[in-house]
Amino acid sequence: MYVKLYQLVLFATPQFYAFPWKPLINGFIGDSYPVAVAHFAPSHTTRANLALHAVCMVIQLTGNFCLLTLLDDLATGGVDRPLSLLTALVWSIYLILGANSAPVWSNFVAVCSILTAYFSAPYLLVFPEFTTTIPTIGFFVMAMYFALFAKGTVRIGTVAMYMGIMLVLHLLWWSLEAMEILIEHPRQWNLGFLVILAGLSLMKNPAIPTVVFGSLVGRTLASCTNQPLLFYFCYGYFGSLMQGIAHRITKEQATLLALENEVPLNKIRYEFAHVTYFPLLVCDAITQLNKERPPKQK
Repeated sequence: MYVKLYQLVLFATPQFYAFPWKPLINGFIGDSYPVAVAHFAPSHTTRANLALHAVCMVIQLTGNFCLLTLLDDLATGGVDRPLSLLTALVWSIYLILGANSAPVWSNFVAVCSILTAYFSAPYLLVFPEFTTTIPTIGFFVMAMYFALFAKGTVRIGTVAMYMGIMLVLHLLWWSLEAMEILIEHPRQWNLGFLVILAGLSLMKNPAIPTVVFGSLVGRTLASCTNQPLLFYFCYGYFGSLMQGIAHRITKEQATLLALENEVPLNKIRYEFAHVTYFPLLVCDAITQLNKERPPKQK
């Protein structure tokens, strides 16, 4: 029963978003950094995949702290940011103390990324279109770069297909916002959305259903109701969707999908470790890959 409860906590909110309790839950029922690396490394082996995941990390971190900042504004009227600060501190300290086997430089970059997202969130909220559009454009520019100049890594046709899908989705969302097609009684719609999301999070394998529903339906609802809070909540699922696209483009299996083959107790432990250590996993993998890069011949 408690496995389902932890599953609800993990998947009924954006999986890669952090809150003060998420690192603590991982410390209680999750797993260690070496175990997280063991699951992450086999499916993140190429420069293309790691570069795209670095962009996804930016999406997740900026969306995470924009959401927390909005929640702080509701609680304090914009005077203080206790939830944001507590999340940044708990998460950073947990990475430093809980992943002491990681290279110091990788941990430093991961913690700096978290703190940068924390400090920049109030400014990013002033320009939401810039904040949310530029990383998506950067994702596909980078994907196309690897398709053109790193032959055999990424196929141009696959990148173009997903680029077209994202363009159509963004045109739809922008059109809904521009036409100001507002749905009445947003609280009832929000409640229905959250109930369905909670139900999906309790499925045997909730990763794909929650990501698709949260990113596509949630973003559409946010556009129709003009709710920044809901928008940034669902932006975390959008970041997970982009990670899934990165795996499809580079033909490497997503970690959360690979973990679906584990028994329930192990699966939830590994999943919490994966999302808690995610910034460090990305930074560490990039560092290790650069170390393995052969020196240029003179």
